[in-house]
Amino acid sequence: MKSFLSIDVTELPGGETMLTGEISIKEFEFSEEEVTLKSPIQADIRLQKLGTHLLAEGQVNVLAEMTCGRCVERYQSPLQGSMFIQYVPASELKSDRDAGVAEAEALVSYDGKIVDLLDDVRQTVVLSVPIKKICRPDCRGLCPTCGKNLNRGGVENTPYAQRSGGPLPQVGGCDCHGSSQ
Repeated sequence: MKSFLSIDVTELPGGETMLTGEISIKEFEFSEEEVTLKSPIQADIRLQKLGTHLLAEGQVNVLAEMTCGRCVERYQSPLQGSMFIQYVPASELKSDRDAGVAEAEALVSYDGKIVDLLDDVRQTVVLSVPIKKICRPDCRGLCPTCGKNLNRGGVENTPYAQRSGGPLPQVGGCDCHGSSQ
């Protein structure tokens, strides 16, 4: 089955064309460690044909599950990315110098007939994964002494540096549960 993201430029009318659709997780082949896609990928892409060049601009959205970098719990979050790519026939990039310019200007070469946007949509999703994965802005993380998730109820906490006057735990045990030495 041909993907809606595989475009025959020779059959594309001049001007603008909108591509909107979903890509199944199975078709997408996403391999980012610690991130699991939980919904089909929604792509909304505006194509503009300019002679033999093709300009693709759009949004990509997907629901993903990740591990929080503070409390180590799994959480779900939407990933949203924008793409802006110009496709140029490889025959127009005549020299290595032109290829270097194309790379610097985010031009992507194609065979002169077919442009497949799937890899660029995949890269857009990868780039939308946060570097620091945090389940929520006020995540308190784990107790540095006993490892308990400080976000769960029943834990009387203040940040450890405020309790003890420093970043290192006091010798003799954990006071994150309201107990004292």
